[in-house]
Order: sequence, then C-alpha cells, then structure tokens
Amino acid sequence: SSNGTKYVGKWKDGKKNGQGIFTSSAGSRYVGEFRNDKRNGYGTFTWPDGGKYEGKWNNGVFHGQGTVILADGEKYEGEWKDGEKHGQGIYSFLDESKYEGEFIGNEPWNITFYDKDGNIIWKMVNGKQVDDVYIKDSLRNLLSTNNGVMKSCWGLDLLRSGQTTFIKVDKNNKVKGGFVYEILKKYENVTGIKIKFKIEKTFQNCIDKMRSGTNDVMAGLLEKGDRNTYMDYYYWGKGKD
Repeated sequence: SSNGTKYVGKWKDGKKNGQGIFTSSAGSRYVGEFRNDKRNGYGTFTWPDGGKYEGKWNNGVFHGQGTVILADGEKYEGEWKDGEKHGQGIYSFLDESKYEGEFIGNEPWNITFYDKDGNIIWKMVNGKQVDDVYIKDSLRNLLSTNNGVMKSCWGLDLLRSGQTTFIKVDKNNKVKGGFVYEILKKYENVTGIKIKFKIEKTFQNCIDKMRSGTNDVMAGLLEKGDRNTYMDYYYWGKGKD
C-alpha cells in the first residue's frame, strides 16, 4: 500500500479474515490468523530488531499461550492476557537463570528464581521477594556464625557461587568492623539491601586475601531480626563480574 504496509492473504467483507501475512512500514511482520482486520487465533509476530512472539492472539494482542524470544535472547514462555504476561510462565535470562511460576499484569508475582544449575535462589510471594537465599546444607556447615558475626573461613576453594545477591569485594571497599555492605542490584525486581555486620580478624584476612587479585564474592542468607537485617550463613566462591 501507499504507506509502506503490505498484506498478502485472505479477505472477507473487505476485511482481513483467515490466514495472512502483514508487514508494516517499520519492518515488523505478522504471519497467522486474522479476524475482522485484527490478529486473532494463532500467529507469529516478528519485531524489526528480530525479537519474536509465537502463540495465541485475541483482538490484536497476545492472549492465551505464547512464547516471546527477545532480540537479546531472553525468553518468556507461558500464559498471556490482554497483551501482558499473566498466569503460569517461565522467564529465562541469558545466564540460564530463570523465574518460574505465576505472573500478574506483566510482573512476576508468585515465582521461584533458579540459577542455571536449578538451585533455588529466592522466591517471590504476592509480588514481594522473600529474603531467603537458599544455600545447600553442606555449605551451611562449612561456616558458622554467632548473631550475624562471621566466625570461620574454611574451604574457600571448595565453594562455588550461585547466588544472585553479590557483595563486591574490591579495592575501593575498605572493610572495617560495622561497615555497611550493599547487595548490588543484579536483576530487575531485585532490591539492593544494605547490611551492617561486624568482621572479626579471621574474616578481615580472608577479605584482604580475596581483594588482592581475585574476583571472589561473598553471598549469604538474609534473615530479618527483630530490629535489623543481618546476614547469617556466608559462603565464598569464585564470582563473575
């Protein structure tokens, strides 16, 4: 047509009805079913940047079961309602971690967040992140704590990181007793948390050792006490910046 759009397919009563291919002037493309000029039924929509939706449509929007693969490779597979992620679904990130569970109005709502190895990192209940970071019992036993004060630093090379809440240990972070550490925001919908804790000399040495030339990180199980948030089980492992 004159405005750069193109339709090849079936018509009925002067409207797009049945199977067809519609290409917009911007470069998006839809291949699938139409009803009364709108995308209805099953079809595949491709954005100009290469991202793609394949699944059910209702009145021109994603509705029902469908899969989106974004241009950068992130993927959502599950239920949609009125153009939004709504219902059961899985959202997969590039590092192979994923949200799995219930989405409401495009937002993760009741979900479990898994790392690439299938370990549970945290859960979200009614739209709020539960502060547990699940750590295998074997890791818990390696490190002992007392009221949030770290007590031991064994088996550094036995541990691997799999957590999404990282405390960066770098040259710019001076580590002193009572210093505030920040758990950095790494994914959308994950809140950064600042935590105060005391560091004993044993751990001071560990941190100094890690800071000199390694990318190690430390992560832990967050627990809310009566008056403050503290970190309980810590572990150390090789991290990736």
